Amino acid sequence: RTSELESLNRAELSHVSRLNMMGEMAATIIHELGQPLSATLNYLHGCELRLESKDYAPELFHSAISQAICNAERAAAIVKHLRQQCMRQIGPEFVPTDINVLIEEMIIFLDFERRQYGITILPSLGKGLPTLLADPLEIKQVILNLFKNAIEAMSTTEESNRLLEVTTLWGQQRWIEVSVADRGHGVSKKQLARIFKPFFTTKQSGLGLGLAICRSIIEAHGGRLTAGNNLHGGATFRFTLPANR
Repeated sequence: RTSELESLNRAELSHVSRLNMMGEMAATIIHELGQPLSATLNYLHGCELRLESKDYAPELFHSAISQAICNAERAAAIVKHLRQQCMRQIGPEFVPTDINVLIEEMIIFLDFERRQYGITILPSLGKGLPTLLADPLEIKQVILNLFKNAIEAMSTTEESNRLLEVTTLWGQQRWIEVSVADRGHGVSKKQLARIFKPFFTTKQSGLGLGLAICRSIIEAHGGRLTAGNNLHGGATFRFTLPANR
């Protein structure tokens, strides 16, 4: 009974965290949807004008329609992703998952915010890594949270030094390791002791649930999430997950 309550509490906290994260990502969502929808409208308006003028080449018409469909599908995929993030899930759905694919998707997803803050993301993704048996949506939530924290931590860093490094590697004893390193102000010793506690935050806004939920998700997948400071400034958050072998 106790384990059931703990599982439900984790699901409730995870749901609240997702909704909070959606609010923080509003600008990104608007930007990401705006581009493909505007492109779709432009292509369709062009087709309409050519039809009215009766002056069009079939191959160009076909190309414009194909581009409109492609952009509409991209917008639909963004909406689907947002809906999945907001969905209330009682338990994770474990499937074979490529960690590098999830990271690449989140890098693309945060491209607008990355450029807004003048951040350079440097991925160093290990080749030939085995898959994980994981819930992709939950692991993407962890990656997204760590990326956003790293980006925000470098808001006062010299722009030429705003580098976010994400690394994946195949470690010993069947573990896959993911690290997210920034060049921000780092984390004090006092903060490190509490950083994964629910409702602890150093931000003026936010619920202080993000990192607590991240650790809960990683531990539910049989892994570990840790944090530490870099030798030359900034912080690194690192999590390990068992490989699906």
